[in-house]
Amino acid sequence: MKNLKKLAYLVIVLLLGISCEKETVIEPEILNLESEKDMTFEEKLEFYNVDLNSFDKSLSNRVDLLGAPIYSQLCNGMDGIAPVGNMFGNAADWEFYTFYGSENDAITIWANTPTDLCMSLFYGVTDNLINVSYINGGNNMQYITWDDDAGPGLDPYIAITLQYTGVYTLAVGGYASTRTSPYTLVTTGIACNMDSDGDDILDYDDNCPDIPNPDQADIDEDGIGDVCDDDNDNDGILNENDNCPLTANSNQADYDGDGIGDVCDDDDDNDGVSDDKDPYSKSNMRETLSIGENYLDIENQFSEEGTTMMDQIDALIAEVNEQYNEDNWDEMHKLFTRELSKITYYWYKSRLISRRDRVTISRAANSANIPYVDFD
Repeated sequence: MKNLKKLAYLVIVLLLGISCEKETVIEPEILNLESEKDMTFEEKLEFYNVDLNSFDKSLSNRVDLLGAPIYSQLCNGMDGIAPVGNMFGNAADWEFYTFYGSENDAITIWANTPTDLCMSLFYGVTDNLINVSYINGGNNMQYITWDDDAGPGLDPYIAITLQYTGVYTLAVGGYASTRTSPYTLVTTGIACNMDSDGDDILDYDDNCPDIPNPDQADIDEDGIGDVCDDDNDNDGILNENDNCPLTANSNQADYDGDGIGDVCDDDDDNDGVSDDKDPYSKSNMRETLSIGENYLDIENQFSEEGTTMMDQIDALIAEVNEQYNEDNWDEMHKLFTRELSKITYYWYKSRLISRRDRVTISRAANSANIPYVDFD
């Protein structure tokens, strides 16, 4: 029994010795921060045997469940902590900040840290991290610049004049490390919580930051709010010259010439009858009657609501032309004159035309080339 106790004791001691031996293996891999300060970025990657393409792109608390970055607005004096591990190559473990900047703004960003960090500046924001790296904005952002500690005792520092007006993204990441990396961002030239137009929407999220528009209306969905978009419907015609500025109509068609484009005019022929109830939404509004090549000195009036006398003549001509073939011209011509006589009788009874006018119309119809035949 005593021998068994001794054997068990020896096994326990042996296991403890192996465990301690395993822990000591980690010690040589702890970063030598003093050595690290003198290294270039490429030397650090080689020193730590880091392959930027090999990192697991798993999610962290710095992205949402759909893989979109969780942004903070960049303000002077903001504190952050870069996480433990080889995080520089994994965008899902960066910390993301946004700010609104204008073209030609001179800005500086300094990451004050006792350890080793890097930061990248991009133009735009993103809702996914596909293809994003420290020098690649992926599908939605444009890479601007990058910096790390740049040498012994130096912190990441960016000083740049902005090229564009809009929203920028700052990404902060750490190198291979066995501990977290606290830092403080010190900035100049960047306005925090800026609301230039006072509409309660911060500039970085405002589609028209200089003109109040709390509704953020953007009819053409081009990212520019309607109140500051000089082409609201994005049809290539500036609002001031567009006869329908909120509905795309690059041809600027305006049948009745009232200055309102047909696509947004509910009465295209301006006859007082809305298009949805008008039998002829684009009535023939010429001043006098015409039949074929014959032009008559008889006023073109409304014979019915929404219908002009010329509308009825045009409709009859279209019907006859549709029934015409090479063998029935005489028959169709007689049909035309007969049906037109019925129409003019109604006009006469309605006192739209005189007896003489009716005779004039009948003679014009008899001599007209209807149905139309091209004799050439």
